[in-house]
Amino acid sequence: MKVGDTVRIKTNLKELDDEEIGIAPEMFAYEGAIAHIVNVTEGFGIDNVNLGYLLDIDNEDWVWSENWLENIDDTLTGYIDTLASYLKDKIENVNILVDSLRNEIENIGKEKDELRKENKELKERLVWRVNYCQELEHDLYENMEEHTEANKFKKSINKIEEILKDLKEEMYNENDNL
Repeated sequence: MKVGDTVRIKTNLKELDDEEIGIAPEMFAYEGAIAHIVNVTEGFGIDNVNLGYLLDIDNEDWVWSENWLENIDDTLTGYIDTLASYLKDKIENVNILVDSLRNEIENIGKEKDELRKENKELKERLVWRVNYCQELEHDLYENMEEHTEANKFKKSINKIEEILKDLKEEMYNENDNL
């Protein structure tokens, strides 16, 4: 850690209390606090080989061991890197989903075109069948008319034949009477 770094004082100082160095009871009040390193001193601790850190939070009254601090810049960088990696994975997943949806839309478009073509062909076949049925209907009516005319003619002939038959009988009957 260096001057200017943002740090958090760890929240478990009592667990970290090292008898060789020792944490003053007043320092426990700063657990979890965020501070900036304003100075780095050498020769900290009993054997004077550790670095000590002076913070802006306590008016530089206390020298803090590196073991008692968390570098927030590193923590934030790690968090940001983790978050960036997570977001990158999610974006890749979204891109895969978008590509999949685009393919589905393209397939739906192709199916839609095929259905339109099939619908057009069905309409053409239907129009042909309707026209064919209309022609058959027309022929049927013509045949019916001809058939009706022929029936009328046959009926007329039958009536004439009956009248002739009746006339013949009358004539025979009159001849017999003469």
